[in-house]
Amino acid sequence: MTNAAIQMGRRNALQIVYQQFLLLALCAVVAALVAGGHAGVAVLTGSLACWVPTLLFVQLAFINQSSAKTFIVLFTLGEVLRLIVAAVLLMCVLRMLALDARFVIGGFMVALASFWIAAGVYGLKRKAVQL
Repeated sequence: MTNAAIQMGRRNALQIVYQQFLLLALCAVVAALVAGGHAGVAVLTGSLACWVPTLLFVQLAFINQSSAKTFIVLFTLGEVLRLIVAAVLLMCVLRMLALDARFVIGGFMVALASFWIAAGVYGLKRKAVQL
């Protein structure tokens, strides 16, 4: 892969992650308005348990690679590690903080789903532009 392709992929992935953060913050505000401040904090905490490993994954996944094969192997390994770290962070939040587990898990699920939905929508937009 060329350096330009890697940098473009990194820039696009970071844009998705930052948009994901805005969605998660909005969900936390809505939860706080609907169910109280404690719910907003729980949603934000749960979503950050998923979002922080995603941000780290994007930062590390697009380090200059010597070949497409190396990129795919490291990308797949990074995705597995991202999911493991996110699960560990979720367990730590649930065990160590006195937050409503329903809101924590809800925030985590929104964060997990939003990354894949945003990536899918971005991919569809990109294909439409190419057509």
